[in-house]
Parts: sequence; C-alpha cells; structure tokens
Amino acid sequence: MWLGAPVLLADLSWGQLDTKVLHVRAGNREVIAKGAGGANHHIGREPTAHRGHTGRLVAAGPAGELLQGCREAGIMVLEYRPGVLFEGTAAEYSPDIHEQAGAAFRLLHGTGGRRDEDHEAGATARAPHWLDARHLVDAATERAARRRLAEHGAHPVTVVPTHGDWHPRKWLSENGKLRVNDFGRFAFRPAATDLCRLAMQQWDTRWAMRDSRRRATGY
Repeated sequence: MWLGAPVLLADLSWGQLDTKVLHVRAGNREVIAKGAGGANHHIGREPTAHRGHTGRLVAAGPAGELLQGCREAGIMVLEYRPGVLFEGTAAEYSPDIHEQAGAAFRLLHGTGGRRDEDHEAGATARAPHWLDARHLVDAATERAARRRLAEHGAHPVTVVPTHGDWHPRKWLSENGKLRVNDFGRFAFRPAATDLCRLAMQQWDTRWAMRDSRRRATGY
C-alpha cells in the first residue's frame, strides 16, 4: 500500500460528482489522496496532465507533484501544498495574483502544442446542445449564437495543454504565492479557452486584471 496506515486530517471534497479529496498524514508526510468511481472521466485526466505536462509548473513551484497514481483504480496521491483558496477573498481580485496566474498559465501551455484539424469542428457541433438544454440566455442572444455557430467555418487551430478550469476557485495562496490544483479538466485545447471563466467572472469589470493577464500571457 502506498500510504500504509494514513491518518485523515481533512476532507477537502467539493461534494460534486463522486470525487473524494482527502488531506492525510502518511508516516511523517502530508499528502492529498484523491479518488473517484469508474464512470468519472475527470479522475483519468489528472494523471495524464501530471505525467506529461506539469513538470515546469512543479519545478517553478505553482503545482504539486503526482506521487502515485492508478488510472484503472481511479486513485492518486499528490504532494500536499498548504494554502487557502483565493476565491471569496480580497486577493481574488489582486492584479498581482492574476499576473502570477498568467505566468503559471504560460508554463503549462508552453509544454507542447500541435495543429488540430478537428477540434474546432467538434466544439462547434457540441455548442448547440448547451442551448437545447435549460439555460438563462435570453431569446435574442440565443438566436444570434445559433446563427453564428451555423455560419462558423471550422478550420485548423493550435491546441496546447490546458487546465480547463482556470480561475480563483482552483488557486491557493501559500503566503501570497499562487499554487494551482485540480487538473481534472485537463485536455488539449486552444490556449485562450483557459481564460473564459476569468473573462466572464473576475475580469468582467476589472480592467487592471486584464492588463496583468496581458503582461504575463501575451493574450
């Protein structure tokens, strides 16, 4: 057994899906034990991210290391990084933190890229399904979105390793230094897709943070 007889220190699970995130002590070391059921496809993405694309983030400090993992069992053990979530604090809107996030963003995206002939067509084909379900989009905007999707001509794009959920709910503060967790939505996508949540949330009316992002990322 990787952990021997672990001692539970805290349950850090969000209560979403069936993912469990446990802060445990194993011997003289604190780690994160994370697991989920076989139908949870997010748990398989995280080892993929760590085994091929987070090395520069780990070396620079913003990400913890994958210590052990078994994709078939849906379980992994990660280095524990102390800190508190930025979400819900004043620092959530700090230009300095967003500049740190931009630098981390570039480290991840810079680990590899490729031209993808099918990504744009697949994303465009899936998008109307969101509009077919219940949503809060007004009718005029929905009609315009459907029209633009129908008119959009798919073309090759460059895809890079992306986090997939890049915003302050996944950022920790360790004495003011940004730490990133949860690569469960990792995939190869266009780099700008990692900015969508921020653009609609923290950056919506706060221009200083957009400027911090541009200085750090070039986007």
